[in-house]
Parts: sequence; structure tokens; C-alpha cells
Amino acid sequence: MQTTFCRLALRPLAAAIGFALYASASAQVVETQSVSATASYSLGGSATVPLAAASSAPSVYNVDVLDFQYGSNQSGIHTYGGPDSTFGSRSSGAGVYDVNGLFSIVQNVTNNTATAQRATFNFFIIPGLLQNDIRSNITGSQYVSSGIQFNVKSNGTSVWGSKADLTTTAAGTSLLLSGQDLYTPALPSGGGNPSTYTIAGGLFSIDLGVIGAGETIALQYDLQTYARGDATGNGSFTVPEQTITVPDQVVFVPEQRYTVYDNGSGYGYGDGYGGYGGGYGASHEVVIPEHNEVIPGYTYTVGGQTFVDQASGSHASSGDPFGFDGFSGGVYDLGQQAGRLPNIVTFSAVPEPEGYALALAGFTVLGLMARRRRQPA
Repeated sequence: MQTTFCRLALRPLAAAIGFALYASASAQVVETQSVSATASYSLGGSATVPLAAASSAPSVYNVDVLDFQYGSNQSGIHTYGGPDSTFGSRSSGAGVYDVNGLFSIVQNVTNNTATAQRATFNFFIIPGLLQNDIRSNITGSQYVSSGIQFNVKSNGTSVWGSKADLTTTAAGTSLLLSGQDLYTPALPSGGGNPSTYTIAGGLFSIDLGVIGAGETIALQYDLQTYARGDATGNGSFTVPEQTITVPDQVVFVPEQRYTVYDNGSGYGYGDGYGGYGGGYGASHEVVIPEHNEVIPGYTYTVGGQTFVDQASGSHASSGDPFGFDGFSGGVYDLGQQAGRLPNIVTFSAVPEPEGYALALAGFTVLGLMARRRRQPA
């Protein structure tokens, strides 16, 4: 009888423990967001030309900066994006040039629940490229450089990032890295340091820590690219072969819902011309849960050409819409169709102190019950 009573008493206790640990597992997120894009370039040592997005008002939902300059010195810029659409930045140039592009999303994320919540930021990086396109002998103080930086900030403090600078001088090519390593080298067949790196894309998640009840954080995502150089044509130069490996990409596919109408029968009618019958029967909803899909990687070979008196250049990009150096539009399009969203924030409940106390008390009672069962009658 006592054992039965204890079991009955433990049922509501166990339920209370579970509730205390679960608390409010889901939370509504209230978000306001803005986007911005800036870019600049200078050519042949001339003054820097600043560029702003076509629409730069604070209320603008999407931004786009696109500018290309051609001649003996060249530059190319495309920086663009929106909070729930495609986003990216591309900077490139050749000869004497200095190109810079920056895309930024800012969100205010509010925990409007009655309990503290642990926030996770989920975002997608589109595969990209760092390339120093060497087409002449680099001598003296000549150089070319390409760089990219991903930076996520919470209330102005960086919580995740990845930065790479690829520089070629007369002494050779070097890669300077900080933060997460996303970069795969293209290996020259004749040896030496690679002058091309692919940038791994895929789904990334960052723990933003605990957001208190009613608290708001400012979440910012920046993507910056640049390309700089001073390397005009200088005699004959043969580009060595390089094997470029594009790694597997993980694409997040959000939940999809659609309605399917079943074959059914309905009423019909007719007149002197005949009639028809049937119609729509019942319908049901099909739900495809959110999941990750893997886009297989591949390799390709570039180089082997000989150039005469051509300027060298560089290129940095993530999310380039034009396709670049062996990247087909397929990877980009698949990511787009899969619904890349750089601004998904999810919440999970953090148990209150009293919840921990209740759980501890419950586990203590369970321990005492187990000890009592082991004691001889």
C-alpha cells in the first residue's frame, strides 16, 4: 500500500520536474531589421570614389551596389542583399586598384516571453573564392591582395568571425587567417604556395548566450570583401596549373507545407448539351520537415597559360551572382532555392533557479525511494 501511494505521489512530482526543466521551450521572436551596403574603388592611384547602395534610406529592405570600371587598370564591385533573400559581396581588380565592398544586416531580437531564453543564430554562407590572378612577374614593391571577412556581432561585440588575407609579392604568396578556417587551397602542380583558395559555404550556428525576459539584443552580420594591387604587365609569364577543390556544401532546407486535393466525387448536372460530374473531394496537407541537404563537392584544373605584358589582379567573393572561376550557377541556385536565410534566430528555454531546486528535490526523493526498495523487509 505504501509503495502504491509513493508511486502515485511521484507522478505529479515527475511531471513538475519535467515542466521545471522544460519551462517555456518555445518563444516568439520579435524582430526589426535593416540592411546597408557600401563600396569604394580607386584606379591608377587616383582619388577614392565612394559608392552607396542604390537605395540607402533606413527603411530599405534590400540594397545593391554594382560598379565596374575598365581600362589599363580595372575594378569590379557588387555588394548586395536583404534579410531573407540572396546576399553577398564581390571585389575584383587588375593593374593599380583598391576595391572594397561591405554588406551588413542589423536585427533587433527581443525575447518577449516571461522566462530567460538561450538564443542561437543560424545563417548560411555561400561558397566563395579568394584568388590572386598572377599574369606577370611580380618584382620590387609590386603586389596583389584579396581578402574577405565574415563578422557576427551581438550588442556591438564580435561573437563569431572568419577573416582571410591572400597577398602575393616578389617574395611569394602567403595567406593570413584569423577566426574560423573556411578556406581550401588550390594546389599548384609544380609546387609552391597556392594563389587561389575556395571558401567553404554551408549552414553555421552560433550560441548567442542567454537573453533575459523582455531583453533585446542588436544582432549584426557583416560580409566584407576587398581587392588591392599594384602590378602592371612585366614581360612574359606562365601561370602554373592549379587543382581547385570545391568541398561538399551543406544546405539548410526550411519546412515546406502544401495542400494536396484528393480525387473525389461530387454532384453533377446536365442539360440538353450533356453535363459533367465529379469535383474536388477532401484535401490533406503535406509537410516536409526542415532538413539539411549535401551538395557534393568537385575539383577542376586551371592555369597553364602564358601571358605577355598583362597586369595581375585579384578577386574576393562570397555569393557572387555571376559565377566565378569554375563555380557554376548550380551551387548558388541550389542554395537560393533551399531558402538561405541569414537571420534565423531560435530560442530554447533556460530553467529558472526554482526549477533547478524542484528538480533537485525530485531527484532526491527518487533516490530515497530507490534506497528503500533495496532494504530488506
